[in-house]
Amino acid sequence: MKKIFIILPLFIWGLTGFAQTIVMQNLNPMIPYQEKTQGENLKHYSHMFMGVGVVTPAGASTDDIYFGKSLTFDIGFRYRYRVSNFFHIGNDITYYRQVNSLNRNGMHKVYDGANHDRESIIQNEFRISPFIRFNLTPKRGNYLGTYIDLGGYAGWNFIPVFKVVDKGNSGNVKMKYTRSYDPNQNRYDYGITARVARNKYILFATYRLSDIMKKSEHPEIPRLSAGIQLGF
Repeated sequence: MKKIFIILPLFIWGLTGFAQTIVMQNLNPMIPYQEKTQGENLKHYSHMFMGVGVVTPAGASTDDIYFGKSLTFDIGFRYRYRVSNFFHIGNDITYYRQVNSLNRNGMHKVYDGANHDRESIIQNEFRISPFIRFNLTPKRGNYLGTYIDLGGYAGWNFIPVFKVVDKGNSGNVKMKYTRSYDPNQNRYDYGITARVARNKYILFATYRLSDIMKKSEHPEIPRLSAGIQLGF
């Protein structure tokens, strides 16, 4: 009889705990399921990026530009929409800067009618760049994988700059002159872009289709630049 009085409370307590568990399980389906849509291999994905590049001889005479000193820099925001596992679309919003260091034996002599020790034509641009993406890694999990981007850009050269440096006989800097809003440069340009990437490590090339220089007597600056970008 004493065993019954000991076992019965334990049995009732066990039923109560089981009933509470069942009630909690029945409440969970009432919470709506929210599918994740943000991620590297999900419907929406965005990230920042930064890149550096070099100006190549394409689109200019070989004596117009110092190619080892003519560089590009860009920083921006990239959004990508996943249409399918293979095909994506997206857009970049970018600040782009290109410094074209002029060669004294070529374009340098005709830009402003005077000879200087160093001259640079500088583009400071705001760019919008739509693109399409072909992903080459079908079984990649939630990662960007290996992909190719093809697109174009439209740019606003909001601060075109012409910069001059002259040195004295001793080699010290004698004069620096910077002309912002350079009237010899066009304020708008456009071109095409291509990228090959693995995750957030990116090789890019940009080819400008429009002219930067307004006057025909000024040789056109190089059209092709290439470099690397890093997403973060």
